[in-house]
Amino acid sequence: MNGGGGRARSSGRALAWAGLVVLAVGLACAVGFQLWPWGGPGVGWGDALAYLAVAGAGGALAFVLDRGPFRGRDGTEGREAAGYAAVFLVALASGLLAARDATHEWQAAHIPTVPVAATLDGCREISGDATSSYLCFYHWSFQGHPREEEREAHKVYPDGQVVTAALDPATGDLVDTGVARFVLKTVAAGTLVCTDLFLLAAVPVAVPNWLRRVRSGPVTGRAAAGDARG
Repeated sequence: MNGGGGRARSSGRALAWAGLVVLAVGLACAVGFQLWPWGGPGVGWGDALAYLAVAGAGGALAFVLDRGPFRGRDGTEGREAAGYAAVFLVALASGLLAARDATHEWQAAHIPTVPVAATLDGCREISGDATSSYLCFYHWSFQGHPREEEREAHKVYPDGQVVTAALDPATGDLVDTGVARFVLKTVAAGTLVCTDLFLLAAVPVAVPNWLRRVRSGPVTGRAAAGDARG
């Protein structure tokens, strides 16, 4: 009877902890698929709230596992797993977003463009902590129709200043042909991807010890007394 009960408890423990792992992996896959491919719609507010709700459920499950009958040896294994999954998920989502933005910047920088004369007005300076940026209203014509857009500028120009801008002949939109943002976003994406790879590389080292602690269950009074005497 005891052997059957022990097997049942062992199976229940395995299922309970497998639920936490499956929840974390499933959430990571859902976010990854939502941000792929690069040209996809990305994550909206509804999706983000749904993911946060699932992450909250995972955190609650980890808290319950640390305090319930299926707790591990130290009673912190659930929170450790949830914390690791949260860091991995944030790095994964941020890395995919940065990589997608970098891809868009690269595509924008390589769109065939034609020069167009744009008249500026309403220029203003936006002061930042370290540097200042400038915005102006650009006015130009495309296929006989007037167009207007507020965009970044190099400085505060006087109203009526005419500059040459790059125009996408397919859409009539002004495009930014610079590569500075592409470089910055590529570096950010690479850093975040390296963070994920580091976390994945740590799995074979950390998981075996974590699994032993989970399987051993809570330390009983007798075992704790023996450890104290030892």
